[in-house]
Amino acid sequence: MNAIRQACPPTPCETVAGYFLTVAREPSALSDAGAEGVLEALLPIRPFAMLLAARRADWSERSPTRFADAADWLAATIVALQLAEVDVALDELPLLDVANARLAALAGELGVAVAPAQPRLVREFAGAAVTRRGRSRRGRSRLAQPVDANLSAVARSCTLAACCRAALPAPLARAAGLA
Repeated sequence: MNAIRQACPPTPCETVAGYFLTVAREPSALSDAGAEGVLEALLPIRPFAMLLAARRADWSERSPTRFADAADWLAATIVALQLAEVDVALDELPLLDVANARLAALAGELGVAVAPAQPRLVREFAGAAVTRRGRSRRGRSRLAQPVDANLSAVARSCTLAACCRAALPAPLARAAGLA
């Protein structure tokens, strides 16, 4: 963990907003993402996915095998990275609608304004199956990201995670256990 902290650069001075990034669940998916790839495990996405799933859980029964569904993960990615647009195939539009609705419900309960992500329709490529299985998701963020093309995926992910945490509204950060 110390090596990861050392690889993370300090708070950057020069940033840019409106950039595209690819969130990868597996390091092997980063090879296709190039300079825009970040690792999901280093970002504050999981706490939001679990928070959204817990809000729907039936606590009178046994826990399900899979707690959070695809809409929870997408909504968590949207809120954590403040995505303005998300690349989706036509058959994934209902998933984005559900994710935006769950996010709006959570934001409404907490009294926080959260803008929904807009779809950016993409054709199905050979890599579309990879995206569907949840290994990566691409979108355009509203966050200010450090401008440094030489950062490694780990350093880029750590820096982006710090930007995510700093930009989160306090009620959302507290609800997800990040504050």
